[in-house]
Amino acid sequence: MKVTAFVMAVVVTLLLLGGSQVAAGRRGSIDNVMVWLDFFSGGKIIVEGVASDDSDWVGLTIFTEDGEELDFPAREVEGNWMNRTFHVSWPVEGYEGARFTVALWDEKVRCPRGRLCKYCKKNGYHMEGPLDRERGVVKYAF
Repeated sequence: MKVTAFVMAVVVTLLLLGGSQVAAGRRGSIDNVMVWLDFFSGGKIIVEGVASDDSDWVGLTIFTEDGEELDFPAREVEGNWMNRTFHVSWPVEGYEGARFTVALWDEKVRCPRGRLCKYCKKNGYHMEGPLDRERGVVKYAF
């Protein structure tokens, strides 16, 4: 009897936890963006959030003070029914004062040959299905 009650409590807890995450954001979201100074590896932009039920992509673009637009490689984040949180980072040492945009996307797509868009020409792919976006400035807080 005690074992049955314990097993049922565990199952109910798992269902509640899984259900609350699914209800909280099936689409995916960016929950936190931090600029971090690490004396061993330099500056980082750290992104935390919740992925969709399938895989999503997180991208970072830095806009330098001289007008250059730098796209960092997009990172795939995957969700499942149990745990959809993600934590990714990119090194950004040397870009203090630059503006940045972090975006969560549904798909990473390659254009067909002969019809490349400007992003596919530049990066080899482009992103589709925007889910969330955060903007900021690279400022190191001590």
